[in-house]
Amino acid sequence: MNTQAPLVSIVIPVFNGADYVAQAIESALSQTYENCEVIVVNDGSNDANHTQTIIDSFGERIQCIAQKNGGVAAALNTGIRAMRGKYFSWLSHDDVYLPRKIEIEIDHACTTDAPTVFYGDFETIDAAGHHLETHVAPDLPPKALRPSLMRSANLHGCTLLIPRVAFDRVGLFNESLRTTQDYDLWFRMAEQFPFMHIPETLVQARIHPNQDTNRLKTQVVRDVNRLYGRYIRTLRRDEIDAYWPNGVFDYFIETAKSMQERRYRGAAASALLMAIRHLDAGRGQEVLRRALSLARDGLLRR
Repeated sequence: MNTQAPLVSIVIPVFNGADYVAQAIESALSQTYENCEVIVVNDGSNDANHTQTIIDSFGERIQCIAQKNGGVAAALNTGIRAMRGKYFSWLSHDDVYLPRKIEIEIDHACTTDAPTVFYGDFETIDAAGHHLETHVAPDLPPKALRPSLMRSANLHGCTLLIPRVAFDRVGLFNESLRTTQDYDLWFRMAEQFPFMHIPETLVQARIHPNQDTNRLKTQVVRDVNRLYGRYIRTLRRDEIDAYWPNGVFDYFIETAKSMQERRYRGAAASALLMAIRHLDAGRGQEVLRRALSLARDGLLRR
């Protein structure tokens, strides 16, 4: 059991974030857990120096790194390369940490010697900071996490606390991905490290019109199709068994239906093909009926 107070590196990537970045930085500096460093990466903001002026106002309380615009993944990777901490914690420039976010996670991290990724619940707020709703993350055995992510994207990256060694083993964020760089990394990490849920609200996630998920909806669908289509082929039987009690074939069929309902047709087709690979000859007519029914519903149309 580790009882020391490890250094935590909070990395805040920002691009043209003058409206909200001060609140994000203040929430990082106001953590009840004191052994933190705050690294702000200005990812090529071009808003007449407004964002940089706000960052500069915090002086030596933070470390600022300015770079050419490369996207969220590139900014996060810059912060990871510069961090000195044993643990990494991501904070989007428009989100807010609740005061005990890091303290709560370190309390859990100090109960285990095995490198573990911790994640928690979050609440959404509007542009003015008013509460919208609370989102409870899945409380699952570690082996069940990856199959669960195929069916619901309710793991918020800013709630995570990640040991630095995890990046050493699986690599950094994929800078070629614009909208799915986070889930790509979670899929890679969860294959090698346990993810443990902390049932407490840790982050306020802001919903506003200028977010990439709102501005790039067509690209989001395309990127998610590619992401799910790639990683669904990597799921192991023991992972699916830990998550889905009705068998591998049934998991892939129901996941295909879920993806279809979310308009991820390409990923749904990949899930259906995985189901066909796991046909149970003993179920004969039932298996064929369900597969043909899904095909008729358009799952194979990309």
